[in-house]
Amino acid sequence: MPVMDEFQKERDAVRNGTPKQKLSYFVYYYKWYVIAAVLILLAVISLAVHFANQKETAFYACLLNAAPGENAKQYTQSFTEYAGIDTDAYEADFDTSIIISETQGNPETLAAASQQLMIYIAAGNLDVMLTDTNSIRHYANADLFYDLRDFLTPEQLKLYEPYFYYVDWSVVQELKQSMPDSENDFIPAYPDPRKPEEMEQPVPVGIFLKKDCALTDNYYFLSDDVVLSVLSNTGHPQTASRFIDFVMQ
Repeated sequence: MPVMDEFQKERDAVRNGTPKQKLSYFVYYYKWYVIAAVLILLAVISLAVHFANQKETAFYACLLNAAPGENAKQYTQSFTEYAGIDTDAYEADFDTSIIISETQGNPETLAAASQQLMIYIAAGNLDVMLTDTNSIRHYANADLFYDLRDFLTPEQLKLYEPYFYYVDWSVVQELKQSMPDSENDFIPAYPDPRKPEEMEQPVPVGIFLKKDCALTDNYYFLSDDVVLSVLSNTGHPQTASRFIDFVMQ
């Protein structure tokens, strides 16, 4: 019997068959289409729920080369309460996912992490960065952070000046001038960031955290000396200012 005749005969049998036969026919021929449609529907629902529940970021801190302790979430919650952040609509993100250390990882992963961080910075996603003194030097001399004299209030300047991390602006300019020459491996003599009196043009771009700081009790860094800096393109300057007070209180 020709295939089309056989198919027509089967269709007629189903059309005149019992409900059970019709259901069996439908399941046999269309079950994979139904399964695919259900999976697509579930995926769409999942994405819709994800975006519906996604909160806008009110503050983003990059804790470079750090790891969270047991009570890190409670510390973040304490800051959101201190800063008056509505956690039903917004969130504060303390990101410890980026590791850029020669003692951890291979060159490929380090390069990828460095690129990821620079993308975040260029996009204006980051508000503040906290990291060890060895890691901060590269970024501090790359003209990425606020001159704290232009960011802090007079009261804050008076309070935090003893803890300032300085860069020499003349060194920053030398580095900028050497960048176009790819064959130039210029390495300047970096002055002591705690001694502005030894610099030609001292600029405060960071704050050394106090030794008894609650943040370093809840997040673990590669060294005991941790520096906090504000990105010059922060989208939340007021919250960043409150964060400094919260960390240094």
